[in-house]
Amino acid sequence: KINPSYIYCSTSERTRETLAIVQQTAATEWPVHYDVQLYGASAHQLLKTLQNTDNSYDSVMVVGHNPGLEGLAKTLTATDKFNLLPSIQHKVPTGSLITLSFKVDTFSKVCKKEGYLESFLRPKIELEPKTSD
Repeated sequence: KINPSYIYCSTSERTRETLAIVQQTAATEWPVHYDVQLYGASAHQLLKTLQNTDNSYDSVMVVGHNPGLEGLAKTLTATDKFNLLPSIQHKVPTGSLITLSFKVDTFSKVCKKEGYLESFLRPKIELEPKTSD
């Protein structure tokens, strides 16, 4: 159900493979900017990347690495209707998807403690098929 209008992706093999799986599953290809600086980027660096996004896009996906992405989610989250933040603070496993939304009209206005945490999906918990016993 995700449909980003633009994607930032680290140049690492693992992030490229993850993105390829997501695009194959979605049966679409989104515009992607592969950025070597996303490898090991801090939450602050990732926030600056988001804030510099062209406003012709309405949603952005970042495919990157921890601890930067985990830190970014913690830094940006203000509202957490489903009480997901404690799980993020505990651990963000490889391949997880965190969805945040903002009430801003430009990416430059995305800032700390202004995001709404909509979802936190972990591949081996929420995304694995359930088996009945």
